[in-house]
Amino acid sequence: MLSTLLLIAVVTALDTKDIQSGIDSVAGTGRLFVLPAGVHTVGTLKLRSGTHLRFAAGAVLRMKPMNADYAPIEKLGFEPFADVETSRFEHALLFASDADGVTIDGPGRIECERSSRGGPKPISLRRCRNIKLDGFTIDRAPNYAISLIGCSRVDIGRVTITRSLSDGIDLDSTSDALIHDVDVESHDDAICLKASLSLGEKKATRNIIIERAKLKTASVFFKLGTESYGDFSKIRVKGLTMTGGVGNRHGNPGIALETVDGGKISDVVIEDVKMDGVGTPIFLRIGARKEPPGELTGIRLLRIEARGTRHASVIAGLVDAPIRNLSLEEIRVEPVGSPGMFDAKQSVQETRSAYPEPIQFGPIPASAFFFRHVAGLRLSEVHYSKPAASPAVLLDQVTGGWPTCKQIDSTRGACEGNFSKKKP
Repeated sequence: MLSTLLLIAVVTALDTKDIQSGIDSVAGTGRLFVLPAGVHTVGTLKLRSGTHLRFAAGAVLRMKPMNADYAPIEKLGFEPFADVETSRFEHALLFASDADGVTIDGPGRIECERSSRGGPKPISLRRCRNIKLDGFTIDRAPNYAISLIGCSRVDIGRVTITRSLSDGIDLDSTSDALIHDVDVESHDDAICLKASLSLGEKKATRNIIIERAKLKTASVFFKLGTESYGDFSKIRVKGLTMTGGVGNRHGNPGIALETVDGGKISDVVIEDVKMDGVGTPIFLRIGARKEPPGELTGIRLLRIEARGTRHASVIAGLVDAPIRNLSLEEIRVEPVGSPGMFDAKQSVQETRSAYPEPIQFGPIPASAFFFRHVAGLRLSEVHYSKPAASPAVLLDQVTGGWPTCKQIDSTRGACEGNFSKKKP
């Protein structure tokens, strides 16, 4: 078997075969394989149960430029009704399937050297358990930088993702996971939880904790959905910092909870979030694409501060599937929309089956919040400024406890619209 210490001492550049041999030699032995300092240009590396891959300081794992150097895209034998990036896993740089105990750590880098989206995933794990990813950097990923499906007992910490051309961290049909102290910069979703059909069945995403994350993206900062055939439950998010100003894809939401494929989103708490220059602070949506509408219930958002927002937050269920039991507490929003951006006379369409994004509704007749089809709304200490001529908060077919809203710079009333104190 290869000696890790000897390998570090005599080798400065390894190829795919060298590294695969080293990984295979230590898998399941309790020892680790240390990738030495230097640039190592490789194709697909397969990780087995009991694999511990460590980056030494100065170690760079660089993607080969040709897709042919990677495992071919798998044929599923069923229709996943998902984005191709969501459903493809084997076409990757570091790939494991059905493995128990996979650790990748150390201060090294994965450099993808890609200029366009599409291609291998840097890290792709399918139906794996006891996963730890810690301490390294992924740069310019052409596909989801860290992509997990059907996994459990996951710890992702102190990972930095820079200039991702796709999503940053995606957990699909995954349970018992912790994401903490990460820094993600992406063109598409920064952190996204999914419940797709890419395993051929409906599976839940549950028991997820996300703490202390710095996020920067042109798209969605933190999202549940869009793929939402399975359920989401017991999601806890705390201490996110979101920096916008790099794009307005899908309205650039800070927090987006979207069930549009029949799944149920429940028991979600998101707290202590700071947003600066984000497009749309909050977007909650029930839709119905190919399946009957699902549920969005038991959501609590508290201590959220959003400055320099460009669009009103949109919270929209359906007339036959309202959002239920929603609480917004200690929320402060300061929009920067110019006069004319928010059309007070605009009629907002329903768009039942459209792709979920706040801009799907067109101009919103409110500058801070638009609520529609919500049963059981509680607003407590919601502060906002209102730079446009339209109402700051508009409630349409909403029931629940009486709200308490406060404005920073406005001469108009606090909350306007069809609001009832009747029980749902």
